[in-house]
Amino acid sequence: MNKAKVIGLIGRAGSGKDTVYEALKAALDDKTVVRVAFGDEVKREVADRHELSVETIDANKDKFRVLLQEWGMEYRRARDSEYWIKKIKPQMDMFLALADVIVITDVRFINEATYVKEVCNGSLVKVLGSETKMLKSNHQSETEMMDITPDYLLPNDKNNLDQLCEGITFLVNELELMEVQHNEC
Repeated sequence: MNKAKVIGLIGRAGSGKDTVYEALKAALDDKTVVRVAFGDEVKREVADRHELSVETIDANKDKFRVLLQEWGMEYRRARDSEYWIKKIKPQMDMFLALADVIVITDVRFINEATYVKEVCNGSLVKVLGSETKMLKSNHQSETEMMDITPDYLLPNDKNNLDQLCEGITFLVNELELMEVQHNEC
């Protein structure tokens, strides 16, 4: 059975990682391209714990950011550094059998990068967003990614869509995304 190609996106909040996912999905419109995010699991748990909807959290990201960071880091990762990797594993296992490309849109920690590279045999792409649009934070979830060496750099200046399109075209060709790969995760 064919297995999906896995791409992990690295980048600070506001760099445009979800925009890159959407652009990849559009460029590969004849392929099944799916999105997985560690942060979605954090949001689900926080929403359940506080009897909120994930949509409420998404609509008020700035208001909930500190709570999400504390839940994800100080509560979950402090007890088990692999917690969030274990949480996405069922999704990954399902999508590996069903999708052509899986984009993990929020690789922020070294162990997450290792999961993408070594366990999923995937590639890491660092999204270089406009400095004026990105969140400036010293939280570990925004700084540890600086120690991750990506396979590719992808400029995403929101004022230069041609540059993003060229970068997406390069990635599609370089990663042979038009071909289904045989990866295990």
